[in-house]
Amino acid sequence: MQKEPAKEDANPKLGDALSAGPSLRLHIEGKDEFMTAVQQGYAHDSVLRKVQEQPEQHKVFAIRDRFIYTKNRRGDEVLCLPRALYNK
Repeated sequence: MQKEPAKEDANPKLGDALSAGPSLRLHIEGKDEFMTAVQQGYAHDSVLRKVQEQPEQHKVFAIRDRFIYTKNRRGDEVLCLPRALYNK
């Protein structure tokens, strides 16, 4: 039995997702609790903690106002979210 080729709709592209959906920025600006959790979460993320401790060793990242940024494949600067649990 031969497998059907994937339909174009089944494989969304990053560019399509960015142009079709609302900006996350609209939902998080002014949300101090969320932004504080992001900053505190960096200490619990094994990769982003290293970036904080030695930013000169990790040139693909930038730290501004205690937030860590990198660039995605399209060259857009994006906020790095830590892999950490958040409890209210």
